[in-house]
Amino acid sequence: MTALRAVSSPAQETLRPATHDRQQVSVALAQFTPITLAEMESVQLLDRVDTKYLLPVSHLIPILEGISAHYRLLHTEGPPASLYHTRYFDTPDFALYHDHHNDRHERYKVRARTYVDSDISFLEIKRKTKRGRTQKVRCQIPEAPLELEGDNLTYVQTNYPGNAWRLRPVISNTFRRITIVNEALYERLTIDLDFRFDWNGRGDQMNDLAIVEVKQPRFSLHSPFIKHMQYRAIYRTGFSKYCAGMAYIYPHLKANRFKRRSLLIRRLRRMENLP
Repeated sequence: MTALRAVSSPAQETLRPATHDRQQVSVALAQFTPITLAEMESVQLLDRVDTKYLLPVSHLIPILEGISAHYRLLHTEGPPASLYHTRYFDTPDFALYHDHHNDRHERYKVRARTYVDSDISFLEIKRKTKRGRTQKVRCQIPEAPLELEGDNLTYVQTNYPGNAWRLRPVISNTFRRITIVNEALYERLTIDLDFRFDWNGRGDQMNDLAIVEVKQPRFSLHSPFIKHMQYRAIYRTGFSKYCAGMAYIYPHLKANRFKRRSLLIRRLRRMENLP
């Protein structure tokens, strides 16, 4: 068993209650000026460069306090951390997972995502290009499908170069997402908390870590968030919620390329759970 598959086992680690950290996150978010979905339309960034960070939730709080003057917080009718549910599709031989694990320069993810608080669902195809850019297309659907068929299958086949009819659901995950925006730099940050994944009664959670993604038209060190991370010596790292969950749910899958990342996750979780 690789380290990734054992990283988040509740049986192996005793997690401290997250309530206090969540309360502090809420206090930090109260310092941000709100932005509405309509105002944020100009910063959709469906063609972008992504930069990801992993850090303990407790370490996120002073960073939020330090950047609040530079970003606006997405405001909806629900809580600031909106609940997302995502179902991923892959082939019977897990071709999409293997493309990611083998660092194939052009790779895809196919998923159905539901914004639970607003009860809106999208069918999405994400493409990582040879130049390292992320391109996403999506269409709104009445509900997340259990299988790809009819118009949903046609839409995926139009935007995915493989055989869409071979795709089947393989894993689901949920998390709560905070979105903040810097309109001047055309930059969007997503902060994912309470990450959980499951399939067929098997699953796990990483509720002690924050997954932060900086989305930019092109990578720029002018980002206030990236500057704060550099100051605190917190370095970017590739992390796929899909692959992390898949390696746990399907222990026969090859996962050696993720070993260094899983050791980082283990170390971060120990930092967060020290008394």
